Amino acid sequence: MRGGARLTHDYRYRVTGTLIHAGLGVAAQSGAWTASELQRIAGDLLAGLPLTLNNRRALSVAITTQLSVYRRFFWSPLLAYVGAEVVLRGDSRCDVLWQRPDLGVLVDEVKTGMAPRVGWVPDSQMRRYLDVCRQRLGARFIGLRVCWLRAPGVSATLGPDGRRVCTGPGYPVEGPTTDEEQAP
Repeated sequence: MRGGARLTHDYRYRVTGTLIHAGLGVAAQSGAWTASELQRIAGDLLAGLPLTLNNRRALSVAITTQLSVYRRFFWSPLLAYVGAEVVLRGDSRCDVLWQRPDLGVLVDEVKTGMAPRVGWVPDSQMRRYLDVCRQRLGARFIGLRVCWLRAPGVSATLGPDGRRVCTGPGYPVEGPTTDEEQAP
């Protein structure tokens, strides 16, 4: 194949998710959140991959767009970046780990696909993450945010006990609270 490899549908989604996690790490560490900076980050992430020109363009647009959605709806200057793809236990790796010094640790599960529905409930993956986070982070764990980048409005923050404490983008400002008390 001239110009690089063709991507299967499933492989494209896996690669996109992994690159978005890495891109969030680069943006958070560098403070590079403008549209042009996010586009440069996407280009840098794709630079070493053997892709066709069309696949490179499509992935660049997908990554830049989803990084922009994350910045718009989920990023907050109040959150200090801890890491991306952080292994909490052998079978559990969180997408992005944030810390709010005055509150504790927030874990983001970044979803790059379509949200199942508005009233979705935590699945076995989320319940496992909650268990691992409670064990590893203890009282410092303030919640697990499930960030649907293609539908930010159906995102939610689950408190340490697994109950939904915020619907949509945001996170609890004083540990688990109600939807009205979300951070900006």
